[in-house]
Amino acid sequence: MRLFYISSGCGFSFQNHLSDEDQNILHAFRQLEKVRPNFKMEKFLLRRESPSLLFSRIRAFRPHFILSFRGCRLSAPVVNKLRTFGIPIGVWVVDDPYRLQTHEKLVRPYDLVITQDSSSVPFYKKIQKPAIHLPLAVNPEKYRPLSVPPKYQSDICFVGS
Repeated sequence: MRLFYISSGCGFSFQNHLSDEDQNILHAFRQLEKVRPNFKMEKFLLRRESPSLLFSRIRAFRPHFILSFRGCRLSAPVVNKLRTFGIPIGVWVVDDPYRLQTHEKLVRPYDLVITQDSSSVPFYKKIQKPAIHLPLAVNPEKYRPLSVPPKYQSDICFVGS
């Protein structure tokens, strides 16, 4: 199988790198390439590569499937042009169920929706979009308990954004 992965293009303007999710997904696909000789992945990094190269890179790689992570920076006209290649294209959305109204419009041109929220699958099926649930994972090399000095230890910790 040949997979063409389009990065989210998300992140902060002061960062010149990919989101953590993009990095972790790319790492996982590279690991899969090592253990599955028939699996090949090519990536396209939005905001780091010229959009004009996207179509020629896809033509050259000839993927079986195109996966756009988040899809927020890939316009509907671009997705529609990609569909003319006859290659199924999916979008992996990660802010469900909080952004379902936004995602309802975003997913229209895609063939498949992947959502991290299992309770959102029926929503996509109701709007005639094939959908599957795939939870996000964590990179244990980056996110792990750390030893901290006693002055930073406490009984309560608030985490969130």
